[in-house]
Amino acid sequence: KLINTTINNLAVNPKDPQTVYAAIDGLGFPLAVSNNAGQTWDYLVNSETYLNAVAFDPQVPTTIYTAKDNTTLQYSGNKAFIYKSVNSGQDWDKIAFLQCVIPSCEIAVQQILVSTTDSERILVAGTGDNGLLGRTINGGSSWVEIDDDETSALAADPNHADIVYAGSASLNYDFVFRYNDVWGTWSSTTLIGPDHIEKVRDIAIDQASRLYVAASDGLHRWEAGIGATHFTNLPTDSVMAVAVDRSESPNVVYIGTS
Repeated sequence: KLINTTINNLAVNPKDPQTVYAAIDGLGFPLAVSNNAGQTWDYLVNSETYLNAVAFDPQVPTTIYTAKDNTTLQYSGNKAFIYKSVNSGQDWDKIAFLQCVIPSCEIAVQQILVSTTDSERILVAGTGDNGLLGRTINGGSSWVEIDDDETSALAADPNHADIVYAGSASLNYDFVFRYNDVWGTWSSTTLIGPDHIEKVRDIAIDQASRLYVAASDGLHRWEAGIGATHFTNLPTDSVMAVAVDRSESPNVVYIGTS
């Protein structure tokens, strides 16, 4: 396990479930990788530090994306960036996704999601003064805002490529939404409201389209026809990250805490 760190995000390689990446928030902590399902970990010294997000390209998992905790730590020409590697984290390029006016470029990128069917389609979720849910359908050449509210978590439905789930973690409300036709003329539906969950941090989905929600009050699960379940036999505070290995039967769920 990783110790003396805050794990902000986890990603399981969709074609090699032994490989797991962890985004760690802190000085001197680059992206961490395990090649034995979390038994031991190494650090990718060429990656950025203060990381909030990590994501695989589902079709080409040697391509990964990361983002920093706050874009004021890394900007150029009034643009904020996410980071892309095409060789499993050995080298990195920057992709501009947010136009902003320095020094008020305040956004913590919480999640990155790449479409399961088209590598050019990417979603970026962020919180802060410039909180948003942003979308590109051309690999980052141009972006549009789907929502200008703070968005803290993203997960794609493995059975429906155009359905994406998003969570909010603002001071005033906490929801889990389902976005339909997210790459086209999107619309949203509320699944979990503020009376049932506190500060959504991360979302993962198993093969049966059940949602696992990491939140400040622990781990929750949502499934159609049943609703939300709170796992009280697990850590009940500061669950920061959750990931599902869908190749196992039953599915294996990872959680990361602070």
